[in-house]
Amino acid sequence: MAVQTSVSSAPAVGLVGQMASTEGAEFTSRLSEEAISPGAPVCPGDTLGEVTCRLVDGANDIDGTEHQLIGIAVLDPYRTAKEYADGDTVLIMTKGEMFVTVSTAASLINGDVYVLEAGTGFRGTADATATLVTNAVFVTAGTGIQKIRITGQMGA
Repeated sequence: MAVQTSVSSAPAVGLVGQMASTEGAEFTSRLSEEAISPGAPVCPGDTLGEVTCRLVDGANDIDGTEHQLIGIAVLDPYRTAKEYADGDTVLIMTKGEMFVTVSTAASLINGDVYVLEAGTGFRGTADATATLVTNAVFVTAGTGIQKIRITGQMGA
């Protein structure tokens, strides 16, 4: 039998869409209008917005012009498929801490959160393709998988 003799000094922090903590976390669920990956920002759907959701596809889905952000899609460890398909019930974190992808413009600890208007993730600085959201800050700094804290209704 093999015995582990060493451990990584920098283990993986978490998976995109994984809850970093359940303390004070709040959730809702909606039916997906399209494929949604865990860790993606979601807004009300175009049909029956009170019960459906979809990916953000422009500033008007973030700033309240057309929609307001609901929250971030959660990675559900009990699902057989990682991605939510059209028609699936999506678990959405509306308050709490979660791991997300910061693809460009590194995040800063307690720094502003910008949602990419293509619905693909987050960044740490202003850009023509991203919108600043309220009630959210980064808990960790850098690019790649980073921790975000949502303290209330996300919006612009």
